[in-house]
Amino acid sequence: MIEKDRKAAETIERLLEDRIIFLGRPIDDGVAHDVLAQMLFLLDRDSQQPISIYINSPGGTATAGFSILDGIDNSTSPIETVCVGIAAGTALLVMAHGAKGHRFALPHAQFQMTKLRASRQISDEIRSELERIEELTVSRLAEFSGQPQDKVRSDLQGELSLDAYAARSYGLIDDIIKVQGQRSFQQKANQGNQPAQPDQKHH
Repeated sequence: MIEKDRKAAETIERLLEDRIIFLGRPIDDGVAHDVLAQMLFLLDRDSQQPISIYINSPGGTATAGFSILDGIDNSTSPIETVCVGIAAGTALLVMAHGAKGHRFALPHAQFQMTKLRASRQISDEIRSELERIEELTVSRLAEFSGQPQDKVRSDLQGELSLDAYAARSYGLIDDIIKVQGQRSFQQKANQGNQPAQPDQKHH
């Protein structure tokens, strides 16, 4: 276990050298804490150079997700987001909140809007809070995507799933990374967070 933890720490350290934060777990308070701590570390090293957040997460709690959004809002460095697997629920919010023109996905990335769930036995106070968070989610996704709030609200209720091309058309991402082997994907991280060659196909 110690060896496994050591290798994990070395991987994180190596990614941070390239100003990459990897969000690869369900988002809870602990994960949000780690993401924000790494973001603050990178901002302290250089407050202007871009930071990349690589995302492969099924989402998580709304409060944790919105704390990451607040971190992005207050970052002096541009935040680039890259979906390398799935971005669902609150992870989709983080994904879509990357700097405009710098929200990318790999060709087989998947995206899913998810509505908030609660048991039937909830108080009026909790129900009111869930409704507030849901409306905030609708407002932010509409802001990030450019879609009307009524459409976003309907798509959230229907738990819309999208592939990378549909997500680009929807306005959740800006382009699709065309990767030609492992080396070119690594080069993207090593070239000052400059965008990889985008896929110009129209679907």
